[in-house]
Amino acid sequence: MENAVRKLSGAGVSVWVDAEGEVSAPDGERTPDTGRLLRLLDESGATGVRLGPDGPRRPGAVRELCERLAPAHRASGGRDGLVSVPVEVGADTDVPALVARARALRSAVDRPNLVVRLSGSPGLPAAVTGCLAEGIGVEAAGLHSPRQYAEVAHAVMDGLERCLDAGRGRGEGVPGGPVSLLAFGVADVDERVDSRLDLIGSDEAKALRGRAGLAAARLAHQTHDMTFGSARWGALAAAGVPEPRPLWVTAARTASRSACYAEELVTRGTVSALRPPALRLLGARGVSGADLVCRHYPDAARTRDYLRWFGICLDDVAGCLTRAAHTKEAHPRTTHTKTAHTKTAQPKAVRVRRDASAARAGRDGAARGRPGVAA
Repeated sequence: MENAVRKLSGAGVSVWVDAEGEVSAPDGERTPDTGRLLRLLDESGATGVRLGPDGPRRPGAVRELCERLAPAHRASGGRDGLVSVPVEVGADTDVPALVARARALRSAVDRPNLVVRLSGSPGLPAAVTGCLAEGIGVEAAGLHSPRQYAEVAHAVMDGLERCLDAGRGRGEGVPGGPVSLLAFGVADVDERVDSRLDLIGSDEAKALRGRAGLAAARLAHQTHDMTFGSARWGALAAAGVPEPRPLWVTAARTASRSACYAEELVTRGTVSALRPPALRLLGARGVSGADLVCRHYPDAARTRDYLRWFGICLDDVAGCLTRAAHTKEAHPRTTHTKTAHTKTAQPKAVRVRRDASAARAGRDGAARGRPGVAA
């Protein structure tokens, strides 16, 4: 496991433990097991951890994780060795309230390698800007399309510019401003798109299964390259502001699929977050360390275009996933058994009509000989 992490590190990829759902229940309650996370960090050599809503929330427990990763934080100049903790989102949470909760979390933990995670909210870009402007490190999560990525990337730059103008964020290990990560949910895209492709049912449609998530992630990375290769970013970089990094959230239905995402999204300057089973499997299988993102931009664009022929738009998929995530976070106790109904935010009859139209479009396209889908 440590060898795989070391090889990825050599390729410029940071490996984090995705600890969402990693809890123990010795007394029948969902009690976080900080000790298990600490052992996993030691065994794997991972340089960061993402905590979930059920993970350690007490400031002392989070502080302990931060202290364990402090050497990696110092060695990386503040870019790694981070602990990402979600900010609670309620049904009536607005942007000022999100920023206030992030501020309170940072104050309670009081460690420079804490980052707050914001996700599932329509006000995400504004909240990201507000937190970064105050010098609070941020993981902007719940991104599922290149357009979403671009919107939040510009919000990140807005916040970093405001932070720099105010002279904030120049703390230990962070000489030029707060750290920022843009988290892309790869498996979420595949699950949503694959269900549509299965409804269409043609051989050409089925040939696209499992390709949408990687294509969307690679196109998002291309967006990242363009956004943070601009003159606007150049001015921030010259001031010593650390460049934001893409973070691949690989959690899938199987550890094998999650490990596959990590293998296929190797490129310098990124983070791969894996659940413990996937992390162990990746260690057993090994990784090549070759860049598999930038050279596949054209392939990703072709996959996006093939999906459009079947009536599937990545921006629409991302919008559905965002609405579902916001509903789940705002009403965590009532949406667990309703996920299948709340994901689309559409009446059943509308979904059936659209799926039928997509199926007809797929059959008609196949009859007209659309090129290369099965390749």
